[in-house]
Amino acid sequence: MKTTYNVTPTQVINIYVVGTMSAGGYARFPYDPMGGTSTTGGIVLNRGNCNVGTHTLAHEMGHVFGLEHTFSGVDERSECSSCYEQVRNANGSSNTSGIPTPNGGPYNTEGDQEGDWCSDTHPHDTYAYNCSTSSNSNGLCDVAPWNNAPVNNHMSYSFCSSQFTGQQSRRMHCMAGTYLTSWINNGGGICGTLPPGADFVAAPTTWQAPANINFTDLSAPQNIITGWTWILDVGASNTVTCIGCTGTNATFVGQTPPVVTYPNPGLYTVSLTITSANGPDTETKVDYIEVNAPAGDCDTLTTQWETPTPTVIIYGFGGGWITGVPDPVNSVLPTDVKGVYERYFSPVPGVTPVGAVRVGLGSLADVDDDMTFQVNVFDDDGFGAPGALIGGVGGISPTQLGVPGPGFYNDFWIPFTTPAIPTTASFHVGVEIIPSGDPGDTMVVMTSCLGPAGCAVAQGENDGSNHIWSSGFGYENLLAVYGADFDVDIIPMLGEYAPLPLITGYTENVVCDTTYVTLFDTVFFSTPTAWSFTFADGTVLNTVTDPMTIDRVYTTPGPDTVMVAVINSCGRADTTTWIIPYNFLSTPDPEFSASPLNPVCMGAPGVDFTADVSGYIDYTWDFGDGSAISSSGNVNTVNHIYTTPGTYYVELSVIEAGFEPLDTFYLETFEGGWPAGYDRYDNDGFTPDPGVNPPFLGTDATAWLDLDIDGSGDLEAVSTSWNLNPGELADDWMLTTGIGVLPANQRLFWDAEALDVNFPDGYEVRISTTQLPANTTNYSTVLFSVVAENAFNTTHSVDLSSYA
Repeated sequence: MKTTYNVTPTQVINIYVVGTMSAGGYARFPYDPMGGTSTTGGIVLNRGNCNVGTHTLAHEMGHVFGLEHTFSGVDERSECSSCYEQVRNANGSSNTSGIPTPNGGPYNTEGDQEGDWCSDTHPHDTYAYNCSTSSNSNGLCDVAPWNNAPVNNHMSYSFCSSQFTGQQSRRMHCMAGTYLTSWINNGGGICGTLPPGADFVAAPTTWQAPANINFTDLSAPQNIITGWTWILDVGASNTVTCIGCTGTNATFVGQTPPVVTYPNPGLYTVSLTITSANGPDTETKVDYIEVNAPAGDCDTLTTQWETPTPTVIIYGFGGGWITGVPDPVNSVLPTDVKGVYERYFSPVPGVTPVGAVRVGLGSLADVDDDMTFQVNVFDDDGFGAPGALIGGVGGISPTQLGVPGPGFYNDFWIPFTTPAIPTTASFHVGVEIIPSGDPGDTMVVMTSCLGPAGCAVAQGENDGSNHIWSSGFGYENLLAVYGADFDVDIIPMLGEYAPLPLITGYTENVVCDTTYVTLFDTVFFSTPTAWSFTFADGTVLNTVTDPMTIDRVYTTPGPDTVMVAVINSCGRADTTTWIIPYNFLSTPDPEFSASPLNPVCMGAPGVDFTADVSGYIDYTWDFGDGSAISSSGNVNTVNHIYTTPGTYYVELSVIEAGFEPLDTFYLETFEGGWPAGYDRYDNDGFTPDPGVNPPFLGTDATAWLDLDIDGSGDLEAVSTSWNLNPGELADDWMLTTGIGVLPANQRLFWDAEALDVNFPDGYEVRISTTQLPANTTNYSTVLFSVVAENAFNTTHSVDLSSYA
């Protein structure tokens, strides 16, 4: 009916009057996906409830604007549950103080977050069609009987309703402003004489030059707007361009400008003017677009290494390596540190930072993973050699970094958590290797060619810019001491490294139909100049300072995702995506049907009642004929035989399982070694790097291991799927033992995290209901799938009730 007869539901409330139905009327809340401005929203009224003097329309209008029944905290919640609205004062108030919370709060956890969310409506039972407080028994947790029930309130079932309360009014205003803004704009512009409201958004708002920006018109109501004029550079720099833009201030006429290019660094103000028969409106956003410098103090110093194009090579020396380990000629002991250094010049000493260093490393042999290295920045000592240590980062495992084995190399960016700022005109960047002393342990820093036979001419600049350090001889200039005219593959990045945005965790407060979540964020390697948070519902938060915490309110089940994009003053940017699997406690919303339809013959076979939603933990039926109220358990169908002619009011009450488990049916913590009966399968057929320790050999037994991988002191089941080469897709399985027949209303919970935020692997959780032994071929049902797991410990859960 609604799909057929609705009229512009995004602009007006649709009210449908039907000839007959069991209820007087019904409506959905504004945050319900089928309510509010959707085509299935609006109000349905029984024709018999449309007479003058009835209040059904006011009651249903309250639901449309987010109000619950005044008795919802008693008869629509489990008694004395966390959502039950208690009597806390002798006068019947749900607030201990006995008075409603004043406008502006502070709003506590009493009547303002229970029942109908309004502490100026006292809790009470339904007590339909009466105009007095019920004398029925209270909940066991109430401190006093019900008193001063709001029988004059439109959201009760009283025959005496005449008003809404102050808190109800404010709640309706809040709901309208949050979920029904298109009605407000339409009412003011279409039904009234208000001009439309101009608004727009750009993405991104901060970027490096040249910045290409997209603009989106958000003005409303759209259907009364007759024109759009954009000024995309109010400062009129005569540099901003787009197809169709005119003038020095880049004016564009039309609703949506094409991509706008801002070629030069600076701050740009943007305005949008809209026109209508009701008048114009202008939105101006000052310094809205920020364009950062692309170079200068933000250069990566690649020229020396890349000119000429290097022939990458390594040189042996005295049974070892001149730019690596072992180096038995120069090192006193095989466990001594070996350093390799390259010299550069600072654009502005004391100001220009070094944010990261790229190093070329290879020929790794370290079976037990006990070798480490550090990357440091040094001032010049005044004589062309490394001097005072400025900063850097250490304790890096080449094995865990992924340095390849003999005959191969790769380039790795090593970012600094705190940038190092050289204070001398020239500075040095070094890789210092700390070997374990195990026989055969090797790692080498790559160099370019020093001449024939590797290349026609030496590829260094003959400038004596590189050094080594050994315990036997200290600093040595490679050109002066060894005649080696080459460059070392150690390249500094000036300016801060690309910032890495992280969601480090979240807290939640779960109440009925709403979950309050606070997200915590931080950033590594850089100080951003702009942040952008984009949530799955389209909400975008742009800010130039780190908010540290972000509060979100959810009125529907999750999970949510948030994409965090940040950029620093050098125009370096990064984006990460995070899952927010918050818990949610829904108020059940049952409907039911009867078969056969009226009229029904008295006696057998009776009437079959069917609830439209299955999966609740209890269905309780009141058939309205005086028979005992009965429960059909967790079954959503029931049959009842009427023995006396008449018209009966049938009521269904349901209970939904909460998100917190009442008991644990099965638990595995991996603390007692690999669980007996848990199968492992290396199903991808690829051969991992044999130099990685522990030796993940590509066998079933090493597809998953129980390790304390994060150093927390607790064992975890760790997938070894990461230990493959680029482009190889892992397929490693862990299968539990047979768990047995599931009781009703079970949920599966598990904790998971990606060990490295830069490599957030995805995975699936599947279920098999076949006879054992289970294997990878009979797990066809996917319960959960994620592309990239969070880099913090995250609890997930899925409903298993359909497998009981």
